[in-house]
Amino acid sequence: MFVNALAIDPSTPATLYAGTGGGGVFKSTDSGANWSAINTGMGSQWVNALVFDPTSSSTLYAGTNAGGVFKSTDSGANWSAINAGISTADIRSLAVSSSAVFAGTNIFGVFKSTDGGANWSESNNGVAAVRIRSLAVDPVTSTIVYAGSERGVYKSTDGGATWNLSNNGMGASNTWAIAIDPSTTSTLYAGTSSGVFKSTDAGANWSAINTGLTTTFVRSLAIDPATPATLYAGTNTGGVFKSIDGGANWSSSNSGGPASIYALVVDPTTPSTLYLATFGNVYKSINSGGSWSVSSTGITATANFSSLAIDPLTTSTLYVGTGDGGVFKKVPIAESIGARPTPA
Repeated sequence: MFVNALAIDPSTPATLYAGTGGGGVFKSTDSGANWSAINTGMGSQWVNALVFDPTSSSTLYAGTNAGGVFKSTDSGANWSAINAGISTADIRSLAVSSSAVFAGTNIFGVFKSTDGGANWSESNNGVAAVRIRSLAVDPVTSTIVYAGSERGVYKSTDGGATWNLSNNGMGASNTWAIAIDPSTTSTLYAGTSSGVFKSTDAGANWSAINTGLTTTFVRSLAIDPATPATLYAGTNTGGVFKSIDGGANWSSSNSGGPASIYALVVDPTTPSTLYLATFGNVYKSINSGGSWSVSSTGITATANFSSLAIDPLTTSTLYVGTGDGGVFKKVPIAESIGARPTPA
């Protein structure tokens, strides 16, 4: 089971949502201590992205692998599929402005809705046939939108009508996360499979900022809203790293935490509290990433296993291919029934 996405209710930060692989959405109303499934109308979808409508915290959007986009207007109690006009059911990223919803797809670029998801149209001029792994809307100028892809970062200044590559200094770095400094929106960070890049001119130019990072596959980024020079990077194999100088230097911030991070969020009212998502669990830190503990009671979902193989030389070892695109696990066959596989 994968916990792929996290979202904190901006008006009530004790309320959190988690998007899982094969288990739909879970909700906590006690700061992550306990969780319950909230999947009426959605079922056990594989959820890749969760975002709030900035004008109403009771409205959420979920992007899924096989069901397209779902929407809830009652804080997750009920969900409806909203896919009119979207030509693919594989949604990898979402972003919402005050006037539009953007959906990043696996191979069909970006779609846009201006009526709360009731209808969608392609927003692909410049990004057609590109995997969009991340989306971010400028919090001050909502017509400025960034899209992270396997070719680097794309930028739109007209609300998604047209896009241009904005990756000078980055090149075709596979971009999994984009974070915008809330106090200076011309400052951006991109988490890529080649490390973290920073731009101080709204994406026109980028520079690598990887001093102290011991692994360069960065899947998620989070900024402390009270102190934007403090940011966190969730890596694929090295856990969480933290910078207190705008990314100039990084140090491990992984005591008690997992190695593989799928999502990171910061409590907007208490920035010393963070949550991360990983295989099987949500973790929580109450000391700015100094230490982590499991905070996922109630989250239960079945992993999407796509392939199996037995080691021909050591037949007690079983390899399990999971459905998130190539992550493999292995367990002794004798222990595989009813046991959670450990990372290979």
